[in-house]
Amino acid sequence: MESEEGQARYRQRQTDIESVFGQIKQNRGFRRFVLRGLQKVSIEWGLVCAAHNLLKKAARDKQLSLVA
Repeated sequence: MESEEGQARYRQRQTDIESVFGQIKQNRGFRRFVLRGLQKVSIEWGLVCAAHNLLKKAARDKQLSLVA
């Protein structure tokens, strides 16, 4: 992380990855897992991600239909 390349990668990570987690927490209201156990949490996280991506796609499709 101290090299120039490491700092560049860290800056990129902040914009690419952490914004998605912030959106899921703030905009989607997901703060904690309901289920217990690694397998169940993995399934729950998959559902949260799928819902997030579907809502993003629906918003993009709606925006494109308004423009066309």
